[in-house]
Amino acid sequence: MLKVSSLVCFIISVILAAAFIGSRYFGLHIPYLTSLDRQSETTLVIAYSLLLIGIILESVASERTAHGSVRDQTILRTAGTSAGIVAGVFAVLTFWGEQQRSVNVTSLQLLVELEKSRPTNSRFCRCAATELDGRAIKSLRERKTVMLSERARELVAVCFLDLKPDEVERYFSGSSLTESGATAFAGRLNLILGADENIAFAANNGIASREMVVQEMAQSLAVDQIVVARINAELRTNLFPNISKIQVGRHLNVPASDLCGKREE
Repeated sequence: MLKVSSLVCFIISVILAAAFIGSRYFGLHIPYLTSLDRQSETTLVIAYSLLLIGIILESVASERTAHGSVRDQTILRTAGTSAGIVAGVFAVLTFWGEQQRSVNVTSLQLLVELEKSRPTNSRFCRCAATELDGRAIKSLRERKTVMLSERARELVAVCFLDLKPDEVERYFSGSSLTESGATAFAGRLNLILGADENIAFAANNGIASREMVVQEMAQSLAVDQIVVARINAELRTNLFPNISKIQVGRHLNVPASDLCGKREE
């Protein structure tokens, strides 16, 4: 009876641990299990407790049958092996759950740090870059005067909105970016794309949660991909490969080409 009770405890503990991991990291819903408390670790605590009870019952049962018949010894070994397997599975599930938790914590930290390092009005800086034609991109790379369309100039001006007006005036000459303006805009664009490339690298290589990163940055990364594709095509380079690699389409409510409005041709 004790042996059966210990096995039941082991099995239930594994089921509860699997329910916790499934609900916490995969959003699975298992009736009567994940409803225990999806927002805390109650389910996992119960699983640990049952595992401990199972180990105690197993020890007591083993002590009582230590001098039993051959048949009892065979049953004991089989039950003990089964209990060991169940405990091993539980340990693997727990380890994997902790690893996923660590990845999610890392993801959150990276997203927070990214928000701190990202320039003000970064969305408009990205969108301004989508309005640049091939000639403008090459001029920007060389930090020379950049001819801008009316819409591109408006977006670049918003990108610089956090600066003092007299400083921004030095960046424009009519509808063009001056050399100092090109340097300032290129610097902001490099900072934005560089930071996004770092977190995309972390997501692509399992350092951060790809799901969390993409869910939080889908629109930003989608615009990044448009900018990066245009830059690489015009300059014949392979810059920011992780931005290009990450998949964001299923997290977008609108096509990527519509995120900055209609582009002037």
